[in-house]
Amino acid sequence: MISTRSFSRTGIIEGFYGKPYSHPQRLDLLQFLAQQGMSEYIYAPKNDPYHRDQWRDPYPPVKIRQFRQLIQQAEHRGLTFTYALSPGLSINYASTTDRAHVVAKFRVLVDLGCRSLALLLDDISPDPATVDLAHRQIELVQYLIDRFEAVSWTICPTEYHGDGNSDYLRALGEGLSPEVSIFWTGPEICSPWITTDYWHSIARILHRPPLIWDNYPVNDASMTSRIHLRPLSQRSRDLPAAAGGFFANPMTQYEASKIPLMTIAAYCRDPQQYDAGKALDHALDALVPPAWKASMQKFIACSSWSCLTPRPAENLLVEITKMLKTPSSTSQLDRIAEVCAELRSTGDTILNLPHPKLRQELRGWAKRLIRWADFGNSVIDRLYPVWEDTGWEGLITRKAILREAQAQLLHLLSERTYTMAFDTLYEAAWQGIQNAVTYSE
Repeated sequence: MISTRSFSRTGIIEGFYGKPYSHPQRLDLLQFLAQQGMSEYIYAPKNDPYHRDQWRDPYPPVKIRQFRQLIQQAEHRGLTFTYALSPGLSINYASTTDRAHVVAKFRVLVDLGCRSLALLLDDISPDPATVDLAHRQIELVQYLIDRFEAVSWTICPTEYHGDGNSDYLRALGEGLSPEVSIFWTGPEICSPWITTDYWHSIARILHRPPLIWDNYPVNDASMTSRIHLRPLSQRSRDLPAAAGGFFANPMTQYEASKIPLMTIAAYCRDPQQYDAGKALDHALDALVPPAWKASMQKFIACSSWSCLTPRPAENLLVEITKMLKTPSSTSQLDRIAEVCAELRSTGDTILNLPHPKLRQELRGWAKRLIRWADFGNSVIDRLYPVWEDTGWEGLITRKAILREAQAQLLHLLSERTYTMAFDTLYEAAWQGIQNAVTYSE
């Protein structure tokens, strides 16, 4: 019987593409998970070659020593350490040699004391998964179950998101041993919402309550230019009634990940009472000195573009190209100038955070925010002298200013290393300018 109040398994899956966490970061993460009341850490970094691309190769001795320490520290803190292997890119399911390689890889971890293993078969082919593939994967999993005693198993299927309506998933759910847990990411790879009714529908197909693999706040692949700091939202309060557990995939920015991860931990502890705003407030109290908290809140609002808030900066900022309507008062520009000054101050404050590691991780986005603020100020400064000029000359001058600003805007938007979204106040401010000036061709 699944608890309707809290999840039976909760934790972090280090499952992103990009530079894996360091060994000291993982040790710190175990402490963080224990402090947050979560139960499990899953080792699955896509860019560990021994985990995925070169999965047949044995780990070097230094890596074995690190695994031993992680397993011991997890046990000391009351956590489960789960080791995941991802052989799907090149495995021959019928090959006895490849099966032996999989067993050997897992055997090393089991001998170190690991009692929770995962087989990840995701992101391996652009072609649709088939019933035949499901049967081969079922055979491999059963082969592994038969060779390891007192070990729990989890898999990520080749299809792991969507409506679940496929012959592959039905075959996998029917044929896989009921003791094996299955990961699922939701309606999308990075899901904007997850409801209990939806999760029940997937559970019926898979013949078990799937584990939630939540790809928030992860920012890998096409999302590397973003920083995801907002609190978790749009997950049903009664999801524990349908899900076997909840695991979050963090960002490559380890320290910054702790902000949304603390809100995820709060949700996992008590989904029914979860309050996203209060959870974020608590996270900032724990991670940021009081004098920096307000600026961090503003920075988070400005960097909110994610699967939870899909509103890219471009949709807001291109509005400057429409800014030529009849002006009314320079007080409109005053408000915009105030917002730009506030944004610049926020960026400057983030660049001076007394938390060196977090400051370094956020540095690029803070500089990006400052650039946008300076851009807005430069346009406002040039508009002030002609804002209330209702004559033709004033209109032509304003139009020339905005056309030049458009070129600057396009240049800024072409720089994709760091991207930002902006809070509703900034959007309203730019909308105010749009409605106050005249546009004519």
